[in-house]
Amino acid sequence: MLSLSEIFEDKQQESGTIIQKCNINLQAHSQKLLKAAKIWQPKFKATEQLDKIFIQLFYYFTGNKIDETFKIKYNIDDLSHDKGIWVVGNTGSGKSFLIELFRAYTGEQLYRNSFIELLFEKIVSNYRDFGEKAFDELSYSETYRARAVYVDDFMNVKFDVKNYGDAANVAETILNTRYRVYTKFKKLTHVSTNIYPSQLKEFSIDDRIVGRCAEMFNIIELSGVDYRRNGMIKSI
Repeated sequence: MLSLSEIFEDKQQESGTIIQKCNINLQAHSQKLLKAAKIWQPKFKATEQLDKIFIQLFYYFTGNKIDETFKIKYNIDDLSHDKGIWVVGNTGSGKSFLIELFRAYTGEQLYRNSFIELLFEKIVSNYRDFGEKAFDELSYSETYRARAVYVDDFMNVKFDVKNYGDAANVAETILNTRYRVYTKFKKLTHVSTNIYPSQLKEFSIDDRIVGRCAEMFNIIELSGVDYRRNGMIKSI
């Protein structure tokens, strides 16, 4: 049974979307957020591609529609405010840094649309040690309330894990668990990874779960230069 706080928390917002609209000075906030990025990562260098994705994520996490000027300039459109973010890119592309930037922003400045961060490799390790309890933070129970979650470096390790002789596909369990949270509580999932949802089939992920990714995620691609290797980002 849902608690009173969960019932109030899951009430649909005026916008009718999962991501809540924030009535803020968008220009001032975006400039300060870019300033924060440069302070955190002194060698951070904005490129056209990073600008484009930053704008999409900024308007997404603030629950606003992208300014038409930016839509035309960068040939972009609004991300769905009823889906999470699936950021795909090579190692060092800056995907984890961007999501971490917005995790801090939503949690420490907006106090809306925030999410917790979980490392995929740690979930795998916990599964080896504790079995199904490794998925508690991704699900909901009397101990863990349903919440938005970001899984960093999704599929970055060998994920077909055997625990006490019982084969388990950790990645599939994560997606399946989060889909239940999404449909029942309207809590979003965000991931950073180096594969596209369509590639999940190569890892024997059930077709039904692969199909659900289109329902759950906006897909964002970061490609090109390795920013970490070139010294623009120190730690991704």
